[in-house]
Amino acid sequence: YQFLAQELKGARLVGPLVQQVAGITGYEFAGLGKNIWVVWAPDQIDHVINVPANAIQGYYKFGAPISPVGGQITVNAPVILELSP
Repeated sequence: YQFLAQELKGARLVGPLVQQVAGITGYEFAGLGKNIWVVWAPDQIDHVINVPANAIQGYYKFGAPISPVGGQITVNAPVILELSP
């Protein structure tokens, strides 16, 4: 949770994300100069999601970068996506 706390420092909750893939849960936050999505699969099964075109960077739950962050990614454990506002 240390990485997530650092990522969300100064951000405010916008609200839950509209479910784009069955089985995925997530929330959007407005940060300093970026929006942040935190998404995960409560059923603990891999789900493929489309990454928004305005994605800047993505991280796995412990802070390892997702590279490249574009196209599609597999989500199970929490994933953090930074988006340009």
